[in-house]
Order: sequence, then C-alpha cells, then structure tokens
Amino acid sequence: MSNDVKIPINEPYDLNLTLYPSFNLAFFERRGNIWVKVVGSHLGLKLSLKRHFLSANIDDIEAVLNYSGLWFNPVMYIRDANDQFKDVVFELIRFYGKLRLSINPYDKEAMFVTIVLSQRTDFHVNVVRWVKKMFSKGKPDFSIGRSYQLRRAREAFSSCIEILRKDSAREYSDLWSLRKDLLSKCRNVGVKTADAYLLFTRRNATWLAPVDIHFKRFIRYIFNVEKENPRKNYCTKYLCHRCPFKNECATYWALKSFKKLAGWIQTVAYVHDKLYCSKRKCSICPLSRFCKGKLD
Repeated sequence: MSNDVKIPINEPYDLNLTLYPSFNLAFFERRGNIWVKVVGSHLGLKLSLKRHFLSANIDDIEAVLNYSGLWFNPVMYIRDANDQFKDVVFELIRFYGKLRLSINPYDKEAMFVTIVLSQRTDFHVNVVRWVKKMFSKGKPDFSIGRSYQLRRAREAFSSCIEILRKDSAREYSDLWSLRKDLLSKCRNVGVKTADAYLLFTRRNATWLAPVDIHFKRFIRYIFNVEKENPRKNYCTKYLCHRCPFKNECATYWALKSFKKLAGWIQTVAYVHDKLYCSKRKCSICPLSRFCKGKLD
C-alpha cells in the first residue's frame, strides 16, 4: 500500500518512545524505521516518522492518531495540573513532551488479554512475544505455554468476555460503570489492570493513572508524595471523590492533582523509572533537581 496519510509534526514527538510504554507495542513489529501492525485490526498498517511528518499507509487519520499517540498533546492540559506541582509538570513536558499516549480502541479483547498477561512479568521480554504468538490466528490461543500468566489471562478472559463485548459495542453509558464491572465480575483483575485497560483503549480516560511500583516510586522521588495502592473493595463500591480511602489513595491523588494529565504522567513515570530511577542513574537524570531520592 502507498502512503495515504501524512501528518505534519510541528512539536517534539518520538514514535519509538511513545510505543515503548504502551500495550500497543505488543501489536506492532519494528522493521528498520517502520512500525508494522501484525496483530488485530488494521493489519499491515505501517507507521514511520520522516523528518517533520508521520506517514501511514491507510486512509484513516483517526486510527493513525490513536495508534501513534498524536491525538494527545500534554501541552494542551498544563492548566489541569495543581499549582503546587506546576513547576515539575512544566519540566516533565519539556523533557517528555515528545512522548504521547498510544491507544487502541479497535482490539479491546486483545488489549485486555495483553494487560492481564503483564502481571508480574517483564512486558518487553515476555508479553510482547506471547501476544504475537497467541493471536497469530486471530482468536487468543492460551495453549501456547504453561506459564502462570497465561493461565490467569485465560481465566480473566473467560470471565470477562461479555463485559468486553459490551464495551466494544459501546453499551456502557459511563466509565465508572464499566470500571465497576471489570473489578467485580472479572477474575484476576485488580484496579491497576482495570485502569490500564480503560486508559489504553479510549480517549476519555486520561484522568486515570494505573498505580504500580514505577508510579509510586516516581511520585515519592519527584513529587515528595507517599500514597497507597487503591483498594479494590472500595473501588467497587465508591466513586473516587466519595471514597473513604481517597486521602491515602494514589489513584485519587493523581486524578485530583493532574486531572486529564494523570494518565500521561503515569506513562512518563513508567518510562522514567525504567530509564533512570530503577537503574539509579541519578547523575544523568534530567529531573534530579526535583528528586528527593537521588544518590549523592
């Protein structure tokens, strides 16, 4: 196919960095400077960044914007950040503004399986490989191995298939109802998994920050904030702003502090922790002037 879409790039943007933390990465294969979609919808889609243009070989600009992450520009939401944290947010955008949010509203069942598979394992080493093998014939084949993650993903998918299909058919009137069903009716689905599914499968969930070890370390070091993981038993009963656990909860803190930037900041936290904090590369960290956990 010839290139049918060219999107001009007038601000910092990095396609490789954008795909790195996204669960979409498992659906793509890198061939030189081109990313090719090899799983799910839009098979054969090719994305490539050339000078000041993102090129794609399909005539569907909305899909290209979603997969590439260009639909979301953090600069547009600076005002959402609490004044207390604006200096840090400005610095995050200055350094990581080229990282966007790559989402996939077209393969929700496969995205759900991918996210569940990522529990307690290395996403880039194991999950990316499993997903390509598992979906090589379309429907998920959970018999590709005997790992703990594959067994849990099969259980989660079987218990959640009707909810996923209902979501794909856009039958949920609001995200809170969908979130509650994911948490209360699906096996092996915790708050982090549910929130990651919501964040990476639609445009209207960027106020959710899936809380993991990377995010908690990042907010402790960079924002000097100590918060707890959200509690599933509370999340199935309450909206965040009415939850009795909200003052201790990292999810509510992110929502309140960053609003529509929360999901992007969580994505930045994952990348930054992988590249710097977990490797203790404090001497070259671009955020060291804000960090409370840096080595001398």
